[in-house]
Amino acid sequence: MRRLAFGTKIKTLSLGCCIIVTSDSVNRKTNTIASVKVFLRRVEITQPDHFNNDMMVIHGLQGFIAPFYCS
Repeated sequence: MRRLAFGTKIKTLSLGCCIIVTSDSVNRKTNTIASVKVFLRRVEITQPDHFNNDMMVIHGLQGFIAPFYCS
């Protein structure tokens, strides 16, 4: 997800719904891209790839995100 462009929309399992990916461009403390924080609608991903079976990925989040309808 770190490689996705800021504002990328990703479809969810809810039909017609998406989430938006955002991130810090560079970690302010270390100035490295490897430690960039990734967010889904302003909620930080705290446990990336909690589950991944190559068809579906589940991440641990800092809070709750509500999907919205894609346009």
